[in-house]
Amino acid sequence: MKYFLVILITLLFASCSRFKVDKMTPRKVFSMKVSRKTLYFPEQNGIIHSLPQRIGVVDDWVIIPETTERRIKIYRKGTLSLILQSKARIAPAETLVVNESVKIVSDDQLNFPGAIFSGNEDDFFVINYSPSIAVPEDNSDAPREKGIYKILHYDLKGNFLGLYGRNGNISLSYPGILWVDVDSENRLWVLYRLLDDLILERNNGKSVDLSYNRKHCESLLFTEKPTGSYSYSCEVMYPFYDEDRVLFTGKVIDKENRKFLYRVIKTQSTTNSETNEIFSRLNDPEDLPYYPFDGNHIMIWQTLDNERIKWALYNLDGDLVNNKQLTYFGKRSGWRSTYYTLSGSFYSIRLLNGTLEVYNWR
Repeated sequence: MKYFLVILITLLFASCSRFKVDKMTPRKVFSMKVSRKTLYFPEQNGIIHSLPQRIGVVDDWVIIPETTERRIKIYRKGTLSLILQSKARIAPAETLVVNESVKIVSDDQLNFPGAIFSGNEDDFFVINYSPSIAVPEDNSDAPREKGIYKILHYDLKGNFLGLYGRNGNISLSYPGILWVDVDSENRLWVLYRLLDDLILERNNGKSVDLSYNRKHCESLLFTEKPTGSYSYSCEVMYPFYDEDRVLFTGKVIDKENRKFLYRVIKTQSTTNSETNEIFSRLNDPEDLPYYPFDGNHIMIWQTLDNERIKWALYNLDGDLVNNKQLTYFGKRSGWRSTYYTLSGSFYSIRLLNGTLEVYNWR
């Protein structure tokens, strides 16, 4: 009986983490009325469009792109500090007073800014879209617009620090950026698609010093290849923030019956290629995506319903250790996006009564 009680108590403690949920509380880090004189985003029939999906937050600095206006606004403690304005936006007949709060930059340094990613050295990165004209070689059709994406690097004073292109070549654009962030050493990581390949690159500011592709990911995850009607594929690859380790996720499906079967999740060291298997057969198709949470944990993003998001935290042995939960408040339609940074922060963007708000969840 004594041993039975010991075993029972042990099992109870082991299962506590499954039901433990840390409810996160929001802290407003930015609020600004949307208008032509403050923050401007296009409006049609009373609906504001082109809101950014990701905003940069560096301590008490907030960096916001105004994509249609081809500019970036940098705020400190809620007060406008600097405007980076693309020269391409200014018509010859227009005049713009250039003072301490406005900096005109060439269109190759800023064109149509998109998502902002905070750095660790009072800097930020921005996905930049530049339209271009492509003429078919056979001249069978009229020239068509073909945009390219690259990543720009600025400091909080508006100084241009660099341009990033695919494979470390600034002349090559990223054809399909899926994810961008920086690690603890401020190295830029970019996950993108190139035709049927999936590529994760690390750029140290001078060159790409580490790269993984779909073939490497699949050979790592699926040492025993599924046969018959089963097929396998690499889904995502993410680095850990302050560890020399990368997280790989792949899935197996039944092509004949169009059915998801399971996922495989592993990590691999970037220094000695040491591999660790976290999950060999996860069979819940809705649990996605998977992110590194810190050096010794990963988390699974789970959308519970229209108002709640839960992140289940697992150690690298595959044991559930905790849950974090976010619950939106107020009108749900006002919440536009929620995102997670590699450094471990959770943010949401909200539009309420014409006011843009940014929240940090803790």
